[in-house]
Amino acid sequence: MKTSVIVTTYNRPAYLRKVLSGFADQTRLPDEVIVADDGSGPETRALIDELREKMPFPLLHSWHEHKMFGAAAARNDGARIATGDYFIFIDGDCIPSKSFVEDHQYLARTGRCVHNKRIMVQLEAVEQFTGRESFWELLKLWLLGKIKKVAFYKFLHIPWYPFNGKGRAGFTIGVFREDFLKINGWNEDFEGAVHEDHDFDERLERAGVKRWTAAFGGLVFHLNHPAHTFERNDEALRLLEESRRGPFYVEKGFVNRDDAHQGSPT
Repeated sequence: MKTSVIVTTYNRPAYLRKVLSGFADQTRLPDEVIVADDGSGPETRALIDELREKMPFPLLHSWHEHKMFGAAAARNDGARIATGDYFIFIDGDCIPSKSFVEDHQYLARTGRCVHNKRIMVQLEAVEQFTGRESFWELLKLWLLGKIKKVAFYKFLHIPWYPFNGKGRAGFTIGVFREDFLKINGWNEDFEGAVHEDHDFDERLERAGVKRWTAAFGGLVFHLNHPAHTFERNDEALRLLEESRRGPFYVEKGFVNRDDAHQGSPT
């Protein structure tokens, strides 16, 4: 099984460096990593050019012009140049734990999407945090209130646990290409707003793709940052309700796409 990791980013090169370094230090390397760029400036491109020769996997870059928050379109752009059988979508502020890819491969099945748990890293700890801290370093950070959730979760390596259906989050999700194509990927109507992850997840579920989580395996360290301002949040809630009443295959998705969002790989 060939695994493509698709990392969404927008103008946070320092965070992206940490995330890509985390993928270079996996127990099982991904077959390729695609940076799905929502229109970042030249610093992000320079970082990718710098790291491309250093990474132990092919590092690709898709980019479209930034208009509003466009994570859905960026993820579709990344998927368009991905060559893997299995896609792992992850946000560019989430450092993978060392067994992240291996745990996804352990859980991967057609007809199943895989979510992950996260440990939140507070803003004041982000600059020095690497995701490769020892147990005692993590415990200290937790006791100081600089990370949330118990620090030793990372070391309780139980790679699977059935998801109980409560809560949805899009910071990571793994899905086979064929299941991704069943729903036409991410819904690009969710531009300038959140809830595109809820829509993606629910449409997969309606298409018969069951949700699982890696409870103590496949953890990520979610680096905190100043809150986004979303221009169309009320509209996104309306779109989500509309999507719930409609077909799971969306028109404005991976195929039949707006030409403005054609990803240009580098």
